[in-house]
Amino acid sequence: MMIKRIMFFPTIIAALILLTSCADMQTLIKQQEEKLADNNVLINSLRSQLQSCQNDLAISQAQCSEQLRKIATEDKQLLLREKQLREQLANDITLKNLEIEKLQGRLTLKVMDKILFHSGSIIILPEGQALLTRIATSLAYASEDLRVEGHTDDVPIGAILLERIPTNWELSVLRATSVVRFLEQNNIDPKRMSAAGHSKFKPVAENTTDENKQLNRRVEIVLVPQ
Repeated sequence: MMIKRIMFFPTIIAALILLTSCADMQTLIKQQEEKLADNNVLINSLRSQLQSCQNDLAISQAQCSEQLRKIATEDKQLLLREKQLREQLANDITLKNLEIEKLQGRLTLKVMDKILFHSGSIIILPEGQALLTRIATSLAYASEDLRVEGHTDDVPIGAILLERIPTNWELSVLRATSVVRFLEQNNIDPKRMSAAGHSKFKPVAENTTDENKQLNRRVEIVLVPQ
């Protein structure tokens, strides 16, 4: 009888060990299943983020392509506009009374001071009126707005003019305004125009020679796309 009992105890111990191992294994399996579930959630989240990124990338590429097409179209239109103006005002360009410049998607007509005004004057000369009339004919039915800007050299206003025109600020603004008024009288819609003066502060050349100073004395007509 004692022998049977002794043999029975190892069996119980083995059974307990087996049960414990099974319980541990079930716990481990449960833990792995939970981790797997978490991983699946993470994977699904990453897939969703990836799809969102791909969608955003596709939208960005489409927007970039559209923007590039728009820029190419605008640049082509600008080149055609420049060519048209150069043909219409070719003689004035040849005589160096006018320059046409393309910068940052805009055309600028630079009218030299020598044909527009006497020194210190805001009254447009007959030659300047003739040139502005030709410019008005070219721009009368254009779609752009016109920003007329006056520029001077760095020579201070003379004593004779000080009572009427204290500084180059006033001179540059009054000259721009004179041009705007003349263009208005020649069929340019005033709603399309604005006038500004920059005095001596936006030179195109150093004010070290008479030739450079003459270049700085100018009125610019900037064509601003609506």
